[in-house]
This record gives sequence, C-alpha cells and structure tokens, in this order.
Amino acid sequence: MCSKKLLESKISNKEKIVLSYNSSSFRRINIFVSFSYILAILSLIYFFQISKFTLLTSAILSFLYGVFSISIKNYVSASIKGEMLMTKNIYQKNKITDIKSIREISSITIFRINFTKVRYRLDGVNHSIQMIKYLNKDDIGNEVILRSVLKKAS
Repeated sequence: MCSKKLLESKISNKEKIVLSYNSSSFRRINIFVSFSYILAILSLIYFFQISKFTLLTSAILSFLYGVFSISIKNYVSASIKGEMLMTKNIYQKNKITDIKSIREISSITIFRINFTKVRYRLDGVNHSIQMIKYLNKDDIGNEVILRSVLKKAS
C-alpha cells in the first residue's frame, strides 16, 4: 500500500517497499486446480467409461494443467529494501538481486488488480517474474514504484 508521498519517503529512508504479498495464495490456487483436475479426470472416466472421447478430453485437460503449472511458478511475492529486489516464489525459493539489474518492466491493471512482469539478469542468467497486487483507491502500481526506485538508484 503506497501513495506518492509515502513512496518518496520510503525510497529516501531506504525502508522496505512491498510490491506483492506472499505467494501462499498461489499455492492454494495450485492445490485447488490440481484437485479439480484430478476430480474432472476421474469423473470423466467414471461417467463415460473409457472411450476415445474420454482419453482425448483427459489429454486436453492434462495439457491445460501443464500450461497452468508452468505459468504459475513465475508468480512471486516481492519487496524492495534499499536498492535490492527480494523475491520468493511458491516453492519458497528466495532470490535477491540489485535493482539495477532490471532490464524490462511491464504492467497492466484490470479491475484494480495490477499484473506486473519484470525481467532481470542475475549471475549471467535472464530471469522473469510476475507479480499480482490488489490496488486500493490511493495506491500506485508496481511499475511506477520500480521505475521510481530505479531512477533514485541511478
């Protein structure tokens, strides 16, 4: 939760700025989707017996679940302290990088939900993370926060 005045104060005092909250909600979403996936496959097999249609539907659901699992691992909880970007993914793996290593920031806000994608380089490897944050009335988006911190760090 950050307004413009509070953001400038936090940047100058090198306080912690929360970009997105814990990733446990993504873990819950992943468990729910996994449970729904298994339930859908079992119900298809039970109600339709085993047929070509059932196998095709199971293959399509498996593909969609695979795409979902691959995409959700990039969502992180993130914060900035000083000139460091700290992230934690759904598997509880932490990464800390310098804010100056950020190469690209893109953001979109839909119905007060801010989706931000950040690309950065750490140890010679390009990384991409995604963050989701609900914005209240006076809050500013993650892209503005990151660009302000980048400007101060330069």
